[in-house]
Amino acid sequence: MKATIYFVAVVMLLACNNQRRIDAKAADQRLRNIEQLLKQGAYDQAKNEIDSIHALYPRLVDKRKATQAFMDSILCREAERSIVYCDSLLALKRPHAEALEAAFKVEKDETYQTIGSFVHPLLRTEVNAGQNFLKVYTDEEAVLYVISYYAGSKQAHRQLKATSGDLFAESNLPSNEEGARYTFTDNGVTWEMLTFKDEEASPLVAFIAQQVDKPIKITLKSDAGESASYFLSTRVKKAIAETYNFWIEKRDVTLLEREIAKSKARIETIRGKQNKPQE
Repeated sequence: MKATIYFVAVVMLLACNNQRRIDAKAADQRLRNIEQLLKQGAYDQAKNEIDSIHALYPRLVDKRKATQAFMDSILCREAERSIVYCDSLLALKRPHAEALEAAFKVEKDETYQTIGSFVHPLLRTEVNAGQNFLKVYTDEEAVLYVISYYAGSKQAHRQLKATSGDLFAESNLPSNEEGARYTFTDNGVTWEMLTFKDEEASPLVAFIAQQVDKPIKITLKSDAGESASYFLSTRVKKAIAETYNFWIEKRDVTLLEREIAKSKARIETIRGKQNKPQE
């Protein structure tokens, strides 16, 4: 009985060793495939081969470790390619954004603010004091803002609606309404200021920019429904459209710069790991 058990164990061990040799040979072939794919610049296919080695041969630790060098090479090359691509786009977009920027005034309180804002001269708060208006601007990090200023009977508005003929667009609700709202009452007049940013503001601002040559009515919306409304002047509509166009360019430049910085950081991390002495 013991002899039989021993014989079975030996057979199983030989079978396992044989299978391990077969797997190792197949994994080596995939490693050679990866090397060839890298030479061809077929990075996605190379990644698939790397994933296959991890999935098919989980016990071949040495083969799986070998794929890490290939993966690092792929990530570096992709990052380098991304930098070249983004740099080429920046060469086109940055001059355009800088040309548009010249039409805006930078507002920044050096004592309290670390990020300045680009505001069109016609949309500055002091120019529109005492009236219902929209202050649309973008900051130095390409965040789009809309501040709804209202004075009159209490509205408690939470949303804005822009209407042009049969067409309309609405702002999204502020993600943090409590932080976005400021209101007070003075001599029976309620003053309301509600701030929208990025996705909350962009549908409304884009609509105004698209309908700039047509009459546009702004309606305040609260939980009770639509209430106070006013029309945007031609000058204000054009100023909002200019702000929107500048924001688009500023956002694109900012995203490209961030992608370049991210790619450079990725390359630095990988090279630092490669140059680290082996323990």
